[in-house]
Amino acid sequence: MIRQATISLVALLLSASACDDKTGESAPIPDALRGAYGRTEVDAFLPTLGLEVDVDTLRYSELTVKIVSGKELANGSYQIDEAELRWAKDTGTNDPKKCKGTIDRHGTRLLLTMFKMDSDSKCEASLQGDWEAWSLVDAVPESMAGSYGRKNPYAVAEGVRLDGKQIIPTRSDQVLELEEAVMFESKANQLIVRKGVFGETTCTGSVTLSDEGLLRGNLDPVEGTGPFCPAVFGNRWSINTAQIPKGALSNGKVSVEVRGETVLLKTLDEQSLKCEQAILRTANRNVADSGRDGIPVMGGQVLVLHSAKPTSGASACADRLGGLAQAQCEDYLGVPCDASTLSATAHSADEVQCPSHIVIGDTEGGKRKIALLPKSLENSVCWELREPLAPVK
Repeated sequence: MIRQATISLVALLLSASACDDKTGESAPIPDALRGAYGRTEVDAFLPTLGLEVDVDTLRYSELTVKIVSGKELANGSYQIDEAELRWAKDTGTNDPKKCKGTIDRHGTRLLLTMFKMDSDSKCEASLQGDWEAWSLVDAVPESMAGSYGRKNPYAVAEGVRLDGKQIIPTRSDQVLELEEAVMFESKANQLIVRKGVFGETTCTGSVTLSDEGLLRGNLDPVEGTGPFCPAVFGNRWSINTAQIPKGALSNGKVSVEVRGETVLLKTLDEQSLKCEQAILRTANRNVADSGRDGIPVMGGQVLVLHSAKPTSGASACADRLGGLAQAQCEDYLGVPCDASTLSATAHSADEVQCPSHIVIGDTEGGKRKIALLPKSLENSVCWELREPLAPVK
């Protein structure tokens, strides 16, 4: 059903003037009025794509309106002198309903008025309402593209990224691929997903961005295709690297380098631990924050990073954690460590993760303090950042 409706829409939007030959006494509906229209997002999931206006026929779900007699008026509107309305379920059993009316369009809005032939009463209740033109889209509109998530920059970067044909949860290995989507021409910040594929799940629904930058989505799995669709929510995130130092920073043991909207974090010792991650968001860090969260960096910048695993050195990091002595643990953690704490720090190479945040402090004496989140023994032991970092010359 969805594929048939999409093919119909393409035919309407791209080949609207395919046939303008007059049939009998009826003139064709003008090109400017043809297309597909909806009133709410629900209309996008009908057997037709809402109301479809063709050369001499209107279709809405299981309803067909065939123009018997009509003409174009001087102002570009269309006068229906006689039309036959028929529901698919009534084919072959009941005579079609006879109607008259007008079709007009103002901007993106279609004005459709239908009356019974012998009176001024409405001809068909299902055709009443405000119709807005659809646009068939093959990707997320630029106005909605970007990353979204929690408002607190220190929280786990749980959210979603909209990019091209994809809706990408920031904490999932799967992405939703857009296959069929439409938008109201009058609404630049509402994407209606007629079909999206998320692993084995087929998803449908809509995603809306408010004027305040709040993203809300409601995607549901099509019955029988899979268990769930990704959650789509969050405040719009932004990336501003203007105040972040250019070039690499190093303390002789660890190097941090921001490269556009990615960051390279690596150790300079034999473990050769390396993380290359996309920056999802940046935020300013106020001096007052350090008194509340215990992060050993005063004012500066916070980089929220896409979740990732190291591209090298994970085994060496795991070995360090496995061989951590009680005295070393207390030195790193700041509190006494018992056997259970040491046992809990043991990692396999597959369990080693890149940090979720990098906090870069303001310059102090030509150097900058750096902190990694989460505040864990893994980050403390494998990335030796107790000494501040200076620009590499």
